[in-house]
Amino acid sequence: IIRDILDGESGPRREMILLNGAAAFVAAGLDPDFISGVERAMESIDSGRAKEKLESVIAFTQQCGHFARWEVG
Repeated sequence: IIRDILDGESGPRREMILLNGAAAFVAAGLDPDFISGVERAMESIDSGRAKEKLESVIAFTQQCGHFARWEVG
């Protein structure tokens, strides 16, 4: 779903992602209200920056695969 949205899919799933992104931006103090947060989320997705960030996080976590995994218990 995330990749579909980042590749340009529109509709209710994108709207939910925009609302969640807006909530995160407001909670982080980056935007004063949901309207500004939605605008920031839309710009991030539409410009391709969100997709670039996802790809860099994926690449980073793949590099971390050789670290020991901690087990709980």
